[in-house]
Amino acid sequence: MAAYKYYEMENKALKTEFATPLSCQEAEYAFARLKSRYKFRHYLIWRNLRRHCGLCGDFTITLKPPTSVGILAHEVAHAIRNKKKLPKEKHHNKKHFNAMKRVAKVIMGNLSAWKAASASKIAQKNETIERRKAKESVFEVYAKTPNFKLAKLRSTEKAWLRKFKLATTKLKQIRRKIGIWERKQKASIARMEAATDAWNAVGI
Repeated sequence: MAAYKYYEMENKALKTEFATPLSCQEAEYAFARLKSRYKFRHYLIWRNLRRHCGLCGDFTITLKPPTSVGILAHEVAHAIRNKKKLPKEKHHNKKHFNAMKRVAKVIMGNLSAWKAASASKIAQKNETIERRKAKESVFEVYAKTPNFKLAKLRSTEKAWLRKFKLATTKLKQIRRKIGIWERKQKASIARMEAATDAWNAVGI
């Protein structure tokens, strides 16, 4: 079957699905849920494609933003079929069409819940960003005060004192070892001199 005829058949059979738009965030959430359900290995990327609305490779599904339920179902069906497709099997066939209908049915059945979950996730993300920005703005004001400068200098002083204490302790350990080995060296030299004197006295 020629590609354009297959696409025409898809559009007629799944007219509502292709007419249902999905934002990037909604499509990403739906894709994650479908990936968890069908266990395929692909990951989603976005790109402004010229000729296609979506592409499915060996490891990636590329979509052109914004997308629709039908396009997402089409590419996810390819990802599902890639695990079972025979070497000479056609890319678009009845098996792919049936897989696409199953995926579209799952998406449409959970669309309202997934959209609500996606919106909640986006709202939480925005709240987190706003809280971070508020903290950063408060910190910028506080960083210009003498209290912050003094606290920072005291913290730096403590850090250097801790390093100095560690260095002093290490230096004492090294000096102690130097003293031990110096005494050992003197004892060794004394033994060698005593042995030399003894050999000389015996006449060796």
